[in-house]
Amino acid sequence: MEFGEHLEDAMIREVYEETKLNIHVNALLYAESMFAEPGKQLVILTYLCETDEESVILSDEHDDYCWAGRRQLYELIAPDIRVHFSEHGLFEREDLCE
Repeated sequence: MEFGEHLEDAMIREVYEETKLNIHVNALLYAESMFAEPGKQLVILTYLCETDEESVILSDEHDDYCWAGRRQLYELIAPDIRVHFSEHGLFEREDLCE
């Protein structure tokens, strides 16, 4: 994130830079602060986004991607984050893809 940049603008820019997808940010679903190791803080921001595009062009920072529905998302994310998502009902949202 660049200094002075709004959160949603940063999300849109980062997704485009890393995938060449133009997205629309629908909602901030979840925000959490975690302490991964001494002296380091991790802030997790999870957004619900949409795109009409299907062609993904990955940047050199990535090797692979997948479109994931609710069940696959549950299986793919880190267990400690999965617990937080479950506690806040993210997997039960009706606006997530099956």
